Amino acid sequence: MARKSKPNPWKSRIVGEAEVPADQLLANPENFRVHSTEQGAALDGALNSIGWIQRVIVNKRTGHVIDGHLRVQRALRRGESVPVVYVDLSENEERIALATLDPIAAMAGTDDQMLEQLLGEITADDADLLEFLASLHPQSGDGGGGSSTPAEAITVWGEIINLGQHRLLCGDIEDESHQLAVTAGMPGATIRDFADLAILPLTVKSNPAQLFVIHSDPFAIDGLVMAWESATGKTSERIPPG
Repeated sequence: MARKSKPNPWKSRIVGEAEVPADQLLANPENFRVHSTEQGAALDGALNSIGWIQRVIVNKRTGHVIDGHLRVQRALRRGESVPVVYVDLSENEERIALATLDPIAAMAGTDDQMLEQLLGEITADDADLLEFLASLHPQSGDGGGGSSTPAEAITVWGEIINLGQHRLLCGDIEDESHQLAVTAGMPGATIRDFADLAILPLTVKSNPAQLFVIHSDPFAIDGLVMAWESATGKTSERIPPG
């Protein structure tokens, strides 16, 4: 019997590290994340309490920050240098990294019981950090260490959501009636799924081509809609199934 071949090892794209003045780092022009004042204060509190424990990721080829924009912004206000890890990526690979790093992390659920225990063992002095930690306490729970994932999604099957000029439908991408609904009968329109997570950066650019998207997971759609509204400052339009 032939042995099953091992998969190729994941390639390291890390090419260096450095301490870089914050004013020498370039924000990524395709960064879709928008940070609130409260988030900035919480980050200040964490950095005041424990300092730098994670490097900002910068693409050596383009000079663009891939991950860590808020940390760079806060360091810039203080005139500080930033610990950086350099990676070597093509422009397309940079977009993949930008589109996936935060959203993949955000997919994790929460064990409320373990979180409550962790928070109860933390001591801190910084007021902003204490306020943020207090906001993390689960508001309710099932007493059994369950996940904080909502029981019901906002999006329902067959619903169309307009994200600016783009149209997103919760349904079956193979269903002709859903294809017709999302494109409003436009002949020859290309319909995409957003399983690759690269759809979001396209939808927040200033003038991208119109996108027609069908996806079957209502929770994933809820996440995309929330991220789009946060990134653009606009409100989506929901059209009930009919």
